[in-house]
Amino acid sequence: MTKRERALLTPAALLRRAWWALAAIPLGFLAAMAVGEGVMSAMGYRPGFDNPPLVQDLTIALVALVVFLVAPVLALWWGIRAYRRGRRIAVVPVGVAAVVGLAMTVLSLVTAFQ
Repeated sequence: MTKRERALLTPAALLRRAWWALAAIPLGFLAAMAVGEGVMSAMGYRPGFDNPPLVQDLTIALVALVVFLVAPVLALWWGIRAYRRGRRIAVVPVGVAAVVGLAMTVLSLVTAFQ
């Protein structure tokens, strides 16, 4: 392992990555909206006007959810690693990412079943 690789794995660097991943959550939301509407259009439904059947609606929701959850999962991953290496403040990005990811998962599934 080189000196640069060791420096990238420091607890401070992991904490920075967790915060950057947390800051990227709004971008993930926008990307998930675009992907969800794109998948809906690809299935032949007009976003905002047509109500697809449950199976297609769940497919659209799950694809968009996977795109959205990339940033919270990365924030959790790096935050937990920073916490285990001694950076106790890492519980903040871990907690926020967990709450946001769980809330978006519940909202996506609830709206798919309406």
